[in-house]
Amino acid sequence: MSNKELCLAYLKQYAAKDIEGIAGIFDDDIVLRDWNIVVHGRPNALTETRKNFDASKSIEIEPLFLYKN
Repeated sequence: MSNKELCLAYLKQYAAKDIEGIAGIFDDDIVLRDWNIVVHGRPNALTETRKNFDASKSIEIEPLFLYKN
């Protein structure tokens, strides 16, 4: 799977709140970083992802552009 395909699969699973699908994408040594948090490791990244899912009624993601370098 290309990085582009992986990114789009992640966004699709995130929008669907598919934690099991996302767990399959995350590496054991993932570093998840956004404007509020930095977490290391799959268990911590999945915990933060679940928090986002629980805090929202629905998630809509529509990528307009995806650049690969």
